[in-house]
Amino acid sequence: MKLSIIIPTKDRSELLLETIETIAPQLREGVELVIVDASANFPDPKVTARLTPHIRYERGKAPSFDEAYEEAVAAARGEWVWLFSDDDWFKPGAVELVLSRLAGPQDLIIVNAEVRERTMQRVLKPRWVALPAREYTTREYDQMFAELGDLGSFVGSLIIRRPVWVDRMQDSRKYFGTRFLTFVIPFLRPTATKFVDEILVSVRFGHQSWVTGGAQLIGHTMAEVVWSFPLASWSKTAVRPQQPSFSEILLWRASGSDVSKYSRILAATPRWAARFAVKLGLKITGRSGGISDYILSQT
Repeated sequence: MKLSIIIPTKDRSELLLETIETIAPQLREGVELVIVDASANFPDPKVTARLTPHIRYERGKAPSFDEAYEEAVAAARGEWVWLFSDDDWFKPGAVELVLSRLAGPQDLIIVNAEVRERTMQRVLKPRWVALPAREYTTREYDQMFAELGDLGSFVGSLIIRRPVWVDRMQDSRKYFGTRFLTFVIPFLRPTATKFVDEILVSVRFGHQSWVTGGAQLIGHTMAEVVWSFPLASWSKTAVRPQQPSFSEILLWRASGSDVSKYSRILAATPRWAARFAVKLGLKITGRSGGISDYILSQT
């Protein structure tokens, strides 16, 4: 088995079925899709109806996001593991292109993505990273992280050799509960990496916990994770500063996050005023219609 695409899931069968539709036609000899389902109604007949010889559907027991990915990777049989989520989509031809990029000394492949709103009808960001394809050695750890770390925080962009994941698992257990295990294992140590600049994945943006919990998840938890890595300060700052910017805090307040940790003034600012300020700023800078506007429309 060359490549395992792994999807842990729980109680989101309708979204999962959409995701399967984008992956199943691309499966072939040497490629498997492994779905590990912790739903109460396992096995879901709608999912079992979509099974083929290249799809395995297994019972999941993991109680948390991080443990679910540990469990799903453990179920994989491939030399490489493509970490994926149950609500994002593959672009046509994604599997074939990735298979053509697996040869070489790299242990990590990072593929580019587009960001869509939650119905997947409108593109909010056509390219997550606007960089050409390239390869990074372990000596280019800082540069690789500075350029690709933000993209790598999205689970569906990551394809890693399974033995590398297994080898790093024990050192990564202290990160259980952060929801960033899939980010930690690829980046915790220097890793020879290949970046694929083609858009291979469509990200479904708008999961409520990420929208309204930005101050905690991104400003606090992700910052702590990033700053625990053995990287140069400039590299870590490029991905996640230790302290968020004023504009980030304002957006989080406008979306309903608790920002009292960062600013008493903004925490006391009426939410309607924060929303007005964000929308005015987006209009003045010509950035209306993008991700920030969409966040406000969902909260």
